[in-house]
Amino acid sequence: MKTNKFKKVFTLLLISSFIHQSLCADTGQLPTIVVGTKVPDEFDCLGIDRPICDTYYPNWNGSGGGGPSNPVQLTTITVNATPDDSEDNDCNKTTSNPIVIANGTKIQEEVDFESQGHEMPLVFGRIYSSNRADGTKAGWTHSFDYSLVKDKNGKNARRLPDGTVQSLEKAQIALNAGQWFVTLPDGNKEVYAQNGALIIQTNAQGIGWMLVYDGTRIIEIRHTNGKTLKVDMDPNSLNINLVTDPDGNIYKYDYDSVGRLTTVNYPDGTTRSYHYGENGADGLSLTGISINGKRFTNYLYGTANKAIQSGRSDGTHTDKVSYGDTYSEVTNPSGAVTRYNYTDSTKTKMSSMERSGVINCPNASALTSYDDAGLISAKTDWNGVKTEYKRDTAGRVIEEVRGIKDGNYSAAQTIKTNWNDVTGLITKREYFTGFVSAAGSALKTENYEYYDSNNRLKSFSECDPNSCRKEEYAYTFQKSGMPETMTVTRNGKVSTYSYNVAGELFQFKNVLGHITEYISYNGFGKVGKITMPNGRIIQYIYDSRGRLIQEDKEINKDLYLSTKYEYGPLGLTKKIFPNGMEEFTNYNDNGTIASISHSADGQIISQQNYSYSNLGVLQKVEYREGDNIRYARINDQNQLGWITADKGNNGQNIAREYDGNGNIIKETNALGQAKTFSYDAMGQLLTEVQPDGSTVSYTWDSLGNLTSVTDPAGNNTTYTYNGFGEVLTQDSPATGRVNYSYDNNGNLIAETYADSDYGRNTSYRYDDLNRKTLAKGWDHTQVWRYDDCTNGIGRLCATSDGNNR
Repeated sequence: MKTNKFKKVFTLLLISSFIHQSLCADTGQLPTIVVGTKVPDEFDCLGIDRPICDTYYPNWNGSGGGGPSNPVQLTTITVNATPDDSEDNDCNKTTSNPIVIANGTKIQEEVDFESQGHEMPLVFGRIYSSNRADGTKAGWTHSFDYSLVKDKNGKNARRLPDGTVQSLEKAQIALNAGQWFVTLPDGNKEVYAQNGALIIQTNAQGIGWMLVYDGTRIIEIRHTNGKTLKVDMDPNSLNINLVTDPDGNIYKYDYDSVGRLTTVNYPDGTTRSYHYGENGADGLSLTGISINGKRFTNYLYGTANKAIQSGRSDGTHTDKVSYGDTYSEVTNPSGAVTRYNYTDSTKTKMSSMERSGVINCPNASALTSYDDAGLISAKTDWNGVKTEYKRDTAGRVIEEVRGIKDGNYSAAQTIKTNWNDVTGLITKREYFTGFVSAAGSALKTENYEYYDSNNRLKSFSECDPNSCRKEEYAYTFQKSGMPETMTVTRNGKVSTYSYNVAGELFQFKNVLGHITEYISYNGFGKVGKITMPNGRIIQYIYDSRGRLIQEDKEINKDLYLSTKYEYGPLGLTKKIFPNGMEEFTNYNDNGTIASISHSADGQIISQQNYSYSNLGVLQKVEYREGDNIRYARINDQNQLGWITADKGNNGQNIAREYDGNGNIIKETNALGQAKTFSYDAMGQLLTEVQPDGSTVSYTWDSLGNLTSVTDPAGNNTTYTYNGFGEVLTQDSPATGRVNYSYDNNGNLIAETYADSDYGRNTSYRYDDLNRKTLAKGWDHTQVWRYDDCTNGIGRLCATSDGNNR
């Protein structure tokens, strides 16, 4: 059924509406700076509970107050702010164990804890940088360490926690009574003290955090929903000594005599220790990490204190980097060399990548082009296939053309996007075949409508040239601004989501009135008890790190089956099943899983052993029962981790070769019989040539749907689709023409054969939850019943063939 597609879209929309949106600004015209004007109403505490706002910042709306009271102006830094580009998202900036490829900065991001279950979750992380882009000294910052600064040209910019200095040329900025009010192009809002210290950060819907200060020290981070992180900072160094998470657990941070972070002590007793200045590195340069006193990673530095190696302490997962004036070269753990070329010696824009030293894959290159604003205008992949981007004045992509090969646009896909200029939210997205003008006819259109008052999704519709499917959303809100209810209406049927004061889902009522309840959340936002529509209960218990340690499922009144979990410093180590079976997970020192074993009554009855390449890619699997090997599989890999030979334990051997994008172009079995494959510009299979020379051919439409298959005998099967990706017709020599019909929920309701063989025609019915209730053919019927048996709400209760069988 196609309802999953709508659910997927709906989930994505909820994420975009309910979860923290990108905080990146685009470049362009100078910001609008208004001094002394009235702050717009939407900035009035930015959705933070008014009593909270008044308590900490009693003169909030127009009379100053809030944040550090230091009256100094914004800090000026010695670098230029850089634009943010949504398309600059390839894995071409850092190595896998992150070193910034362009400049040799070693970075390390570590998350100590994170909440969930509500918008803008509280996440406390730490970011290390050996050479911060803002010019400050090497060291650690935290995930709330945003500030407003001036770049070297005197332009307003945001300094992010990792030290990146981001342009605000497309943001709206107002200075009012000693506070800076910033609206980012994506609709997110921030408030800074006069000296640039962050006070408030919210998403476009007004949900976020407020930082509470004592002088220059952060003492609390309070979410719109009232949950808090408490922070104990040293009054002189401003190093963080203690953090208390929303569940009341304490994290302790230790420092050496020169102020370097040496150890993080977690609530479960685990420790992470940090090493500096080893092997000739600068004293502030991070050179490794130990977990519970055991070395886990090593980092090496070269001239100018640039990181030249980063990986695990056993030598695996280790990348090496060398540097030139306008290029950098990365050697991965298996020896593949990638050269990154930049447009000039600043190395801020990558122009191309060149790859070499890879077995069973040709040396290749990839290219990037930029527009006058410094944003990406085109990318060319390893197979020479190009993607082009057209942007609006805010730098947002309004047209993307994919699959251009050798200048040919006929088989390309064009995606056009419309944006709301004020909120930065998508309002329409259209999909076309080839390169089209504005008057072209779209294969599929997605429309998004939002409420003006809170930027929340009001409706989403998906249309093809013949029909549309639409979902509508309505909300009520709590005093804090957190959602209280959300209703989703589709085809006149309403589902309702209800939330507690923390914004956590506590009840879901589906279109049939079936209710699922969620209660007993912990401070991390993790549910403790779920009551299903049939009354059955599932209970969850978590440890001090927020990890699940027990799950109890009710199978009869007050009778539960329990599954228990135990953890070590590298992850899950033990699972105890309801029947007493135990599963043990063992780890290698580099963090990969070495084995998983199962035992009953204290005796190991089976075990799986795993081996890996230096890249960390699984290379060997062995399944044992006692002393007997029941199954084994080994593979050879090239330097990119792509499998070049897949071997079984009984002589099986399949060798593979690849193109530059990692598509298999040749496959040879143990008998030397080879198949070859070719692909179109979108990476979709075009031909499969069999060992005997015969060919299977495939064609595709611009939405990625298979439109025909031609077998070696020349038999051709074709398919047509609607804009929702559902098959409308199938024409085959074997079956003739088959027509398919769907309801407005995407459920198949009729399968009709054009050859008048009515015995093969079938119709289907569904209930309001899109569960199949009837399948009826010429001489056969199948019926499904739900909800009407004992404990049966939400479950299949019976099925029969129409004759009570």
